[in-house]
This record gives sequence, structure tokens and C-alpha cells, in this order.
Amino acid sequence: MHTPSSKQLVVVAYDISSNKRRNTLVKLLRGYGVRVNYSVFECRIGKAGLSALKMRIDEIQIM
Repeated sequence: MHTPSSKQLVVVAYDISSNKRRNTLVKLLRGYGVRVNYSVFECRIGKAGLSALKMRIDEIQIM
């Protein structure tokens, strides 16, 4: 029997003009998923991972 994965596919796309913020975000996202385009990442993560990712992105926004 196949059990559904608790992980979901999350697509993260961004348009950030600040080099510092953009580079920080790219480094973060590389730890969560794969880059599929210059400003798009696909991440397979669970609910806890998604919550953590959102918090880290919020921290980057206030840099």
C-alpha cells in the first residue's frame, strides 16, 4: 500500500533588487530545494520545514 508523503512541493519565486538579500535567500533556498530557474526554486518540505522557511525568509526581508 502506498502512503502519501507528508512533504509537499513548494515553489518559491522571487524578484529582489538588493544583491545582499537575494544572495542570502539563494543560499537559504539551496538548503531546501533545487533551483529550476534563475529566480525560482522547487522545495519538497513538510509543514515544519515550511514554517521554518517562512520565518527565515521574513528575517531576510527585514535585513
